[in-house]
Amino acid sequence: MVDSPEPAATSQAPGSITRRFVSRGEMAARARTETLQVADLAALELRPGNYIYEHQGQPLHYAFYLKFTDPGQPLLVFGQGFQARSQVQLPRFQRMDWAEELPYNALIFNDPTLFLREDVSLGWCAGTAEAPVLPTHCEIVGQVRDALGIRNENILFYGSSAGGFTSLMMASRMPGSSALVNNPQTDVLKFRRGGVRRLLEVGFGGIPLDRAKAEFPDRFSFVASIAAGAQVPRIYYLQNILDDDHYTDQLLPLLGTLKLRAEERQEIDLSQRFILELYSDAKALHNPVGFDKIRSCLESIRPWFEGAPVQD
Repeated sequence: MVDSPEPAATSQAPGSITRRFVSRGEMAARARTETLQVADLAALELRPGNYIYEHQGQPLHYAFYLKFTDPGQPLLVFGQGFQARSQVQLPRFQRMDWAEELPYNALIFNDPTLFLREDVSLGWCAGTAEAPVLPTHCEIVGQVRDALGIRNENILFYGSSAGGFTSLMMASRMPGSSALVNNPQTDVLKFRRGGVRRLLEVGFGGIPLDRAKAEFPDRFSFVASIAAGAQVPRIYYLQNILDDDHYTDQLLPLLGTLKLRAEERQEIDLSQRFILELYSDAKALHNPVGFDKIRSCLESIRPWFEGAPVQD
């Protein structure tokens, strides 16, 4: 079974991992995983087995965990959410214990944006104005796909909150792939809970929100990308209706944009692309659902990432 997080530690040195945010299972998985240094991300040498790959480049430091155990079988790609920087050590590979428990190959990204400054807890894989992260992450996914001998149809991106945003963005850039997301952001610049202005300060020269929206729409908004004609991937969208700002600011604009796309292109069958599951949890609010629920969701959409074609 997957371990649940332990209670918060009473004292902890800055920058170290606490029991509050990292489960025992994840800490154990990290402790037994060897780290390999990568000289060139464009020419990865991927080994069968479980390894951490790290490229300490400039201006961004890339790191990812790869469970490469079953060539020919699906790949599950995990996005990264909020990191309490005083309580975790980077690079962090969120849900390593889930990856070990699930019967799929797995790839977990640490967001390089977080390395830009110690007080950045959310980066949405935006990188800097000159150095976007998601294109590089998509290239890495492509190299893993090719090493496994699979197709985009065998790839599923999973994430909650900021990890849900990057999962949606990457799935839209890899035609045929799918995404399973939980309370995601669909437009980073509408996020009300802090971190956006810090990101713009650290990576984008402190530009205001309206300028960020105008100059970098493909970096900050899945809704804008879809409105501009980006690929609509297959999406399983889990949303707590009591997570009010994410329901109102993130889900509803996406539904409106999908409606417009459907009206403009009548041949798009959203019933084959979009599953929306609403639930009500007053205690969890924005916090994600647990492993058992995600495992159930994965089972219900297994035909998606076992290679079923996407029908337009």
